[in-house]
Parts: sequence; structure tokens; C-alpha cells
Amino acid sequence: MDTIGKYISGIKNSLKATGQEAFLPNRFVYHLILKHARWLTKRLDSGNVMTNFNAVAQTLELVELEEVDSLRSLKVPVETGITWRRTSEKLPDMFIGLNGPLIKEITTLDFHNTFKLVDLSAYRKIARSPRRKYFPQLYAVYENGYLYFADPCLSGVGVTAAFETDISHLNDESLSCVPMLQRKLPIPGKLLAELESQVKQSDLAMMLNIPQDPQEDNKNIVRT
Repeated sequence: MDTIGKYISGIKNSLKATGQEAFLPNRFVYHLILKHARWLTKRLDSGNVMTNFNAVAQTLELVELEEVDSLRSLKVPVETGITWRRTSEKLPDMFIGLNGPLIKEITTLDFHNTFKLVDLSAYRKIARSPRRKYFPQLYAVYENGYLYFADPCLSGVGVTAAFETDISHLNDESLSCVPMLQRKLPIPGKLLAELESQVKQSDLAMMLNIPQDPQEDNKNIVRT
């Protein structure tokens, strides 16, 4: 997995012929990288996308939870006597697939139980089902960046997902001072070449007035 700095340098070095690469701030190029990575990732999603992200999936080892008022936070009444808990903070930004955030696994801290991820609309249908009591499946509801759990005893969970940025520092505070350019770029290798082409041929080409390479242009997926 490349570092952010190495990948940005590769893009800027390929623009040296224009003599304008020095005027491109690293953070601006990184913004463009994430912008194109998001839609390329969504295009790649075909229902079983996490098989393509095993190499870059990252795990938040401890996500703390807090008790919440389900009616106020989820805007939906739930069964009497059920206490809901929610992640104390929003999860770091994740790549989004066709069916929502690319979360591979949610587990209890002892890894004994896993939760099935659903959105609020799906959970409403599950909760209303008269057969719900016969299925002991544990659910995690994703809504507005948070995960919700109908479990009063749950204090924390582990979350494995395709996070947009390197989250190593969230598991190890000693890494919090690592500069942005030295952090890993958690993007599947199969996207990197096409991602670089998109960044150069769209935003940067227009901004720097770089003539497009006809050969690359013919391969541009937007034209297919």
C-alpha cells in the first residue's frame, strides 16, 4: 500500500513537462484523489465488493458506545423496554458502495458475536415482523454516520471497513503525530492507475490547461 505522499509525488512528477506541478499544493491533489476514488469505488461495487477491499480494509479496534433516546436520535419508536446505544462519535469517513458504507464486519470486543449491518428503513421492517422473536440475529443500524445497537450491556464494538483514510492513529495514539503524507493510502491497487488518469485528465488538465493525451482519452471510462 503506497503512502499518500508517494502517490501524490507520482502524479506531480508526471506533470513536470508542464512546469506547473510545483504550484499544486499536496492537500489539493489529495482532495482530488479522494473525490475520484469515491466514485470509482462506487462504480466498482457489485454486491460483494469487500472481496476487492481485503487488502485495504482497516479495523477500528474499539468504538465506544453511549446510551441514547431511540425516539429522539433515530426518529422511530421501538419496543418498550429496549435500551439503545450508539457510537459515541461518528465513524471516520468510509467509501460508499451501492448499498451504503463499505463495512465488512462489526463485532463485540471479544469477537464472540457479529452484527448484521442494516439501514434504518430495513430495521423498521425487521422490528415490525411478527417472526422477529424467532430469529436471534444481532443488528447494527447505520444512520447519519453513527452505528446504533439495541443492547443495554454493550459498551463497545470493533468495526472493519473501507475507511477513506489511514486510521492507524485511532488505534495507537503514538501514531497521531505521523504527517499526512506519510500515512497509508487505503485504496485498492486495481484502482490506482485509473485513479491517477482521472485526476490528471479531468481536474488538473482543465486547471493547468494540459492538452489531453488522445490515447488515454480514448480509454477514459466516462466515454465508454
